Amino acid sequence: MPSTNDRFKRGLDLVNQALAKLEEMGLFVLSVDLNSSVPRVEVQRSPACENLSAVFGGYKNEANRRVLEMQTSMAGCQVFWQQAA
Repeated sequence: MPSTNDRFKRGLDLVNQALAKLEEMGLFVLSVDLNSSVPRVEVQRSPACENLSAVFGGYKNEANRRVLEMQTSMAGCQVFWQQAA
């Protein structure tokens, strides 16, 4: 069984690969979560998100408004963003 350090190192490698692709697309990363089985990378919603082949992730309530979470897979990471529902 891999150690926690090994899991984080692998996760960071995947995030670095995804970050390079996201930067090429002009997307900005807001947060990274390495505590999931697959690293989760949150990006800022922008028109460039339309170039990602996204699927519906679910609804969330934030600041008394309902938002839609969209997600896609990139370099072994789950990339997601929120938009108005």
